[in-house]
Amino acid sequence: MFSLFKQKRPIAGSVVYRGTLSPRAEEYEFLRKKGIEIEASPGDDRTYWSLKLRHPKLGEARLAAFRDLPPYPVWEIQMTEALTSAEKDEFAAAGVSVTVFIENPVGHVLKDRKRLLCFLRWVMADDGLFVTDHTSTMIWPREALDEELSHGADLDVSQIYCTHAVSGETESDPTWYHTHGLGEIGALDFDVINPSDGVFGGRGDLDRAIAYASVDGTLKPGAVFDVFSPGGRVLPVDAAEFDRAAAGEHAKVRAMDDDSHQINRVVLCDPGRGLLPFLKKKPRPTAALSAEIPEHVVIHFSDAATDLMSERARKTVGVFEKLRQELARYEFPAIAKMAYENKSGGREHLWFTVHGLRGEVLDATLENQPFDVPEMKAGDRGEHAIERLTDWMILSPAGSVSPRGGKVARLLRQNPEKLEQLLALMRASDA
Repeated sequence: MFSLFKQKRPIAGSVVYRGTLSPRAEEYEFLRKKGIEIEASPGDDRTYWSLKLRHPKLGEARLAAFRDLPPYPVWEIQMTEALTSAEKDEFAAAGVSVTVFIENPVGHVLKDRKRLLCFLRWVMADDGLFVTDHTSTMIWPREALDEELSHGADLDVSQIYCTHAVSGETESDPTWYHTHGLGEIGALDFDVINPSDGVFGGRGDLDRAIAYASVDGTLKPGAVFDVFSPGGRVLPVDAAEFDRAAAGEHAKVRAMDDDSHQINRVVLCDPGRGLLPFLKKKPRPTAALSAEIPEHVVIHFSDAATDLMSERARKTVGVFEKLRQELARYEFPAIAKMAYENKSGGREHLWFTVHGLRGEVLDATLENQPFDVPEMKAGDRGEHAIERLTDWMILSPAGSVSPRGGKVARLLRQNPEKLEQLLALMRASDA
């Protein structure tokens, strides 16, 4: 399972700066204070200079300044869903960059990309504007990097691809939601035409469920699968076939000047395609992901995906507690999901309200009534071992803060006055 994660491919990323003046090699002497050995190499017809970096724990990397690189494309910044509006405005000043290469990865995508992020953050220091992972084209703000590097968990699958939203007449009216980065590791990127707010606006588990299906091989052209139940059945259609066979009104949404949105990519469509090949219906974009996503649906993850998510939740519990304390004044619900054995020999995943973290246990109150764990009932408060933790969330009006990324937390920090106004309106409405 997830054999695609186990691959040894050279990887690279860039630190992007303001302005047009390329940094000099000697400006990176400060890296020695991080315990990094530096060996200079002469420039060539492609680079101004190149440095070999060696770290006692993370191994080797190469840092280079390339000649005649164009500024980072502003359109890509504007389409990236992982950024807040304030970050998009700030990053419009993107100019020159330097590139970090890891040419001898350890052989696991989630671990190697995190290793790359470590080097990029050191190089970024206080001057860099943001960093970007070349394989996924994902953009990392400084604050997001610092949070990710504050713990030892591997990256989440959502952090090895980026999502773009191509809007209609207004930015809040996306017509084409799609990923980049999964195809580059041998999986399939996916497109959703006319996505609902549930896909585009923050129901990130749908996005990740499809990504995990892509990496484990469940997502493949012609193979119907359920993203969620009930009502979440989709048919992946090869992107090039979709462009050839779909109705013009649907195909034109994906119209681009190159084929970068056709290779290793599927468009999620309705399952009904006709009973015989010569009676095939034109592929139609999925209605399941265009309609409003019901509140109480089951999003499908494999056992292997659940295990990976649980491991990350446990290793980021310190981040959870830090965020819980930071946001405590707003009284947002801080909840954790923990697994308990039931009488049938299986496990139930139960949600708790968390009051605090003490050592290796969570002080928490059970919120839902177990089906088959007779010794527990809703309302029970007690201490629960972190080893039982499978997920955590802090719920806010801007969305959920979770182990999968900190965009919502950054959004809350960047808009404290708007948040206070919104909460005042909500309190008045409740009263």
